[in-house]
Amino acid sequence: PEPQLSLEAAFRPDMNNPDSIDIALMYSEPLVRRDEYGIISLGEPVNFEDECSKVLEILRKKEKRINMYFEIATVRHLINVLSLSPTVLHIICHGDFNKERNQFFLCFEENGELFELYSGDLKARLQEINFNTQVVFINACHSEGVATVFIDAGVPCVVAVHSELKIEDTIAQRFSESFYWQLFEGKTVEEAFRHAR
Repeated sequence: PEPQLSLEAAFRPDMNNPDSIDIALMYSEPLVRRDEYGIISLGEPVNFEDECSKVLEILRKKEKRINMYFEIATVRHLINVLSLSPTVLHIICHGDFNKERNQFFLCFEENGELFELYSGDLKARLQEINFNTQVVFINACHSEGVATVFIDAGVPCVVAVHSELKIEDTIAQRFSESFYWQLFEGKTVEEAFRHAR
């Protein structure tokens, strides 16, 4: 996180643009993976519903009125959401490593199937649009490698999980809950990150 970036002003309703998005929350829960052997059922889905509920609960407790946008994490939806320049983009999904390509990826979806989103693919897509997002929060295992693309695209603060690490759903949810609680208390992104960690 970049020191001293405060989003307090950004989380006030914009009377000039009532359609502005404060937080865009994207989630992915692909059901199957397709490979050369056919279709394979995937393991445990990410518990995005609890994480979304906790963020909404914090907003109610803090009596904050902000515009939130929820969307399934597909590449097309990601580009559409970013073109609206949400203040915060929060992505909830799995992250993994492809040994053949020797690259980390985010587990997005396409028609219910796993879509592996690699940093090179994301970089090419981000070059097609202009956006002004202040924080990208990727709550996924091994997400650092893909998250750096957002830094290169000019996003001031990016929160992700180190490439070599996994994170349990319950810990990821607690981190997210604490992070947003602190942001809505008026803390800077760096302070919210440190406290949540």
